[in-house]
Amino acid sequence: MLGIRRISSSTYLGVKRDEQGVLIAHSWTMSGGKFVTGEKGHESFRVTQTFYR
Repeated sequence: MLGIRRISSSTYLGVKRDEQGVLIAHSWTMSGGKFVTGEKGHESFRVTQTFYR
């Protein structure tokens, strides 16, 4: 929806391991320095990929 409206954004993909060593993935999107989705817990994930639009 942001792209359709020509609003710039960044989507981040991140990973971490839980207490049992299982790999967990998370993504979040930001626009204008504010979170659009996925804010909760994002800081505990290591960013593996970033997509800019």
